[in-house]
Amino acid sequence: PLPPATRPFPGKTPSRAPPVTPARAPVAMASPSAAGAGGAASSVDETPRAPTVDRRIAEAARQLRTGELSAETEAYVESVARLTASAVDDQIPELLAAVSAHDFLTALVEMLRDLEHDQHPRIAYIGLSIIVNMADIGGQEMAKRAGAFDMLVSMLDSANASLHFYAAAGVQNMLGDVECVETILSGPGVHALARLMQSSDPEVRRIATGALVNVQAASEDHAARLRALIDTTNLEEAFARRLEYDAAKAKGEQGAAVRIQA
Repeated sequence: PLPPATRPFPGKTPSRAPPVTPARAPVAMASPSAAGAGGAASSVDETPRAPTVDRRIAEAARQLRTGELSAETEAYVESVARLTASAVDDQIPELLAAVSAHDFLTALVEMLRDLEHDQHPRIAYIGLSIIVNMADIGGQEMAKRAGAFDMLVSMLDSANASLHFYAAAGVQNMLGDVECVETILSGPGVHALARLMQSSDPEVRRIATGALVNVQAASEDHAARLRALIDTTNLEEAFARRLEYDAAKAKGEQGAAVRIQA
């Protein structure tokens, strides 16, 4: 899929990447309106392998299940966000196994569903970045089972425009799953993405376009159904880039994915 651009860790400048690879979402991103707002200092040991990946995921899942929106909860969730943003190929199986073993994504989705995003923006963006990145590194099925896709689709029409970036990025990365493509074509998600193509935020426009391109690229049948629902004229250039990406990947020439960086 085409990538969304990164969002910065508070105080850092966002990087830009060519629209070629899948997306990683930036860790601990502040929305434009929240940029510069102070977040809780992490109390989690970030030293590599200390604590172990499994232990960090287990502790984060446990903390989420307490239902407490504390500085400690935010620190644990941010610790997992850093793992998903920085994991390289040989670390990904261990990370996915730990997330699955502790049902972390279910706990995270439950927290995000109940969260007042306007009141707790930082942990919302951190949590959503985890879902975006998990969908990129092989966690699509886990995220779908946890209810993440339906939650993200509902956020596409959120009155909180700051959520649109993460919702569209997560939807884009999960549209490699045929069941998710069917879901988006069968509900209001397609029209929500089409509206986001007119967003005042150029990155949101690009991501929404990439998500619809992924629907178009799923199969000829899916492309025909998409054309019956919306005007796909503006997708042609992005779709051509997607075909180039697929061709390069098939030849083994594709580089590493763009990530949401800490």
